[in-house]
Amino acid sequence: MLRAYKVFLATAYPQRELVETMKRLLACLVLCASLTASAQVVYPYNPDANGDSAITSGDLLDFLPVYATTFTPQGITIDGVPLEEWLGNLEDLALSNDVIIGEMQSQVNSLEAANSNLQNQINSLQNQLNNLSFSVDGLPPCIDADIDGVCDFADACIGVAVSFEYTNITDGGDGGDSESLVAGGFYYEAQLAGLTAPNACLTGIFLGQADLSSANLSGANLQGADLSGASLDQAILFDANLQGAVLYEVNTFGANFSSANLQGASLLSAFSIDTDFSEANLEGANLEGAVLSNSDFSGANLTGASLQNAEFSATDLEGATLTCLQGCPNILPAGYICESDLNCGTPDLYRIVPE
Repeated sequence: MLRAYKVFLATAYPQRELVETMKRLLACLVLCASLTASAQVVYPYNPDANGDSAITSGDLLDFLPVYATTFTPQGITIDGVPLEEWLGNLEDLALSNDVIIGEMQSQVNSLEAANSNLQNQINSLQNQLNNLSFSVDGLPPCIDADIDGVCDFADACIGVAVSFEYTNITDGGDGGDSESLVAGGFYYEAQLAGLTAPNACLTGIFLGQADLSSANLSGANLQGADLSGASLDQAILFDANLQGAVLYEVNTFGANFSSANLQGASLLSAFSIDTDFSEANLEGANLEGAVLSNSDFSGANLTGASLQNAEFSATDLEGATLTCLQGCPNILPAGYICESDLNCGTPDLYRIVPE
């Protein structure tokens, strides 16, 4: 019988309804068992007075007192409640439980819908943040530093200063004096010699013709900055981010660019004698016409860099990557030659190797 009931349930109900039906059935069985175990059940008249499952003379003692009297059959009672009424109460309780379960299910459905709406709002806000161009008091305007067409938090400098105080700045943009530098700002011919601003966030800043000699900008984020014609003599830009920066005709005598990121930067016609570029990333950089004599490029990566007409007199190239170059320098250090690089898959590319 039980097996047949299982087969019926499995074929007559979808899985979701089958689970709910089984839950209700089990709840009713548990309820009935608990009530039966604790309730006092009174049955109608039973001639087996002593309960030995046999009608014998021993049962006559209880029977004789009611002999020849009027007999009215009584129904079964549970705790004094007739069986019919007790079963009705049990059915009402089951129906009440169904209502409670239905209400709880409605609440669950409402919470799921609210959660789905909240997630949609979060996604919408995230999309707005990702496309946000912000300008908040104390913060710089958003600069598309990674040049991906979207002004988002990937362009922000996280965990470093966005501005710093310095009183000797002439802002050529509006002719007035300024007391701070901010990312994206315009500071033509700014007098910043000896400036100390490690880890500063200066993405997209314009510092054309500025005097940054002996400045400490180690670890600074200058991605996309324009320092055309600036003086960086003896400046420290160790581990700085100058990706895509413009350093046209800069002077970097004795400067330190070691471990700096100059990927895609333009050092066209730069005057960089005795400059430290060791371990720097100059992949795809433009060094055409640059004077790089007595400089240190040991361990640097110049893959794909443009070196046409550059001068590398007495330059340290030990361990440097100099492949797939666009053009050859006019002057190379002793012991090196520039030749065609056949491993680049593109004609007219060169490499610098020891003789």
